[in-house]
Amino acid sequence: MSDNGKVIRKCIICGSDDYEIIFTFTYEFLTNTYKNVSPGYVDEIGWMPDTTSSIVRCRKCGSIYTRDVFVGYERAKGNNPLEEDVRASKTGYTIQMAECVGILHSILFLIQNSSFQQMRNSQKYIKFLDFGSGSGAISNLACAMGVRDVYALDPYTIYQKTFYEKYNFPGIVFSRDKEEIFKYAPFDVVVSSSVFEHLFDPMNELISIYDNMSKGSFFYITNPFMDIDREINQLRNAKAIYKKDIICHYHPGHINYLKPKQFKNLVENIGFEVLSFSVKPHVPLTKHSIKQHLYHNSVRFAKTAFNLLGVPYNRQAFIVRKK
Repeated sequence: MSDNGKVIRKCIICGSDDYEIIFTFTYEFLTNTYKNVSPGYVDEIGWMPDTTSSIVRCRKCGSIYTRDVFVGYERAKGNNPLEEDVRASKTGYTIQMAECVGILHSILFLIQNSSFQQMRNSQKYIKFLDFGSGSGAISNLACAMGVRDVYALDPYTIYQKTFYEKYNFPGIVFSRDKEEIFKYAPFDVVVSSSVFEHLFDPMNELISIYDNMSKGSFFYITNPFMDIDREINQLRNAKAIYKKDIICHYHPGHINYLKPKQFKNLVENIGFEVLSFSVKPHVPLTKHSIKQHLYHNSVRFAKTAFNLLGVPYNRQAFIVRKK
């Protein structure tokens, strides 16, 4: 068995190593079924015909995660020169518009609340941390909203400091080194979008963020709801998986599959308070959009009710506060 580059993990929540296998990624699956990476890339990162990586369920607490993580799956990307990477993106390095609207509303809420608290405490500026910053899209959003002190941390990004200096708002403090960024703590607003599912040690990462936040500060974090129990048959029987398919999020780069209630329990056990909120892009009320307006308000009402009752539903975005 080719285990080069593979690291074994115990349960990401309780530390148990008693598990059942749900699904196993194979070389054949990645080269023939999964169409979002090229077969050449699979070979490039070191997978062999007998390499495997399995999604498992902890028998003790029920958490779902990848046990034998092939670390190189996403870490080997980005060998192209900086200018070539930028030209290759037709729309620039931005998050998808639908997600961007939701995050924009959430960040605005956080900044407004944090700014009010800081003014009340006679402090002039808030400190904003973009954890898992990637190319810096969220850091740029914060700068565009007028936040002066913006810090971007991503230990695994393919982007270098020169990228931030050349293509992003000036003044963003970026580093791959936690110690270098955490010396600016405590932070008043932390945002982490599309990151949790990639973290090798998610509990300790969240604890380190908690320890470097100011009291009463806010943390926006996403936990994609990948319902493998409902989608497992589709995954097992798939002949070809493309980016548009609902099951395309199952690949060796996603290694944490916590359900909303499990994720909520995790952040609460760390010490965060989970806040109730509903973010849905506004729909103008015109004669052409009555259905959309009614749907928008119905969804918002239902999610608000679920939040108040403590029912996580298929919630993927959380705003939590350090008590």
